Amino acid sequence: MLKKCVLYKPFRFNYPKGIAIDSKNCVYIVDYGNKCIRKYDSIGRKLLKWSEKYSCLNSIAVDKNDRIYVTDARGIKLYTEYGEYLNEFRDSGNGDGEFDCIHDVCVDGNGLMYIVDALNHRVQVLDDKGEFVFKFGGLGSKEGRFNTPHGICLDKAGNIYVSDILNHRIQKFDNKGKFIMTWGKFGILKGQFDSPALIKFDREEKLYVADSRNNRVQKFDISGKFVSEWVNNENNSYFDNPYGVGINKDNLVYVTNSANHILQVFNSNGELLSVWGRQKAF
Repeated sequence: MLKKCVLYKPFRFNYPKGIAIDSKNCVYIVDYGNKCIRKYDSIGRKLLKWSEKYSCLNSIAVDKNDRIYVTDARGIKLYTEYGEYLNEFRDSGNGDGEFDCIHDVCVDGNGLMYIVDALNHRVQVLDDKGEFVFKFGGLGSKEGRFNTPHGICLDKAGNIYVSDILNHRIQKFDNKGKFIMTWGKFGILKGQFDSPALIKFDREEKLYVADSRNNRVQKFDISGKFVSEWVNNENNSYFDNPYGVGINKDNLVYVTNSANHILQVFNSNGELLSVWGRQKAF
C-alpha cells in the first residue's frame, strides 16, 4: 500500500498517455512525447524503459500472462514484461484487420484483442495470432456508431465499453458487438462529458472515465449510473487533460495528465496519495 505522500518525484514525462498495470502491480506508462514506454513499481521506482520507432504512441495493455501490448498508429506491438519484442500486428487501411490510428486496446482471458480503430470509427477484434474475428461501429452519432472512439475495456461478463470521444458519451455492447446502451452527452454536469478519453474498471466493476477537457475523472456503475467525480481543488488533485486510467489489484487508481506531464495516484475514494512527474514539460 502506498504511503500518503504528495511529492513531485524526479520523473521526466512528456505528454504521458496510456497506462497499464500488471499482476505484480508494476506500472507501464506511454510517454508520448519521448516516444518510449516506462515501467515502475507501484510506488514509482524506475524499473525499465524501452523505445522503438513508434509513429504515434497512444495506449498500452497487459494480458493475463503479463505480456505488454503497445498501440502505434496502425498496429500493435507485443512485448514481454521485460520489454523484449515478441510480435506485432500491423496493416494500414480500412479493410478487415487494417487500421487507421489505433487509440486503445484491451485483451480478454482468451487472448482476443479489442482494438479501437479510431479514424475508421470502429472497434475490431483480432485473435491471439492477429487474425480478424469481427468488427462493429462505423461513423455516425446514432446508437452503436462512433465519432473517433478512444478508450475500451470489458466488464467481468465480457461486455464491451467504448468511450466515443467526439460524441461525448460511453457506449456499451455485448461480447459480440451488439449495442446495449449509451450514456452521456456534451456538457459539464455530472454524467456529461467533454471528450472522454481512456476508461477502466476497478475490481468492484466501477467504471472510471478520464473526462479530459472537463479536467476530471468520473466514476459509474456498469449500468451507467453516476457514482462520483474527482475534480480539481478537491483532495489536492491537479487534473489538466487527464487521459489514461490504470487500476491495480489493491484498487489504487493511477491517472495520467497529458497537459501538465504528471501521473497522480489515488485511493478508490479519490484521496490523492502521490504525484509522479513535474507540471512543466522539458
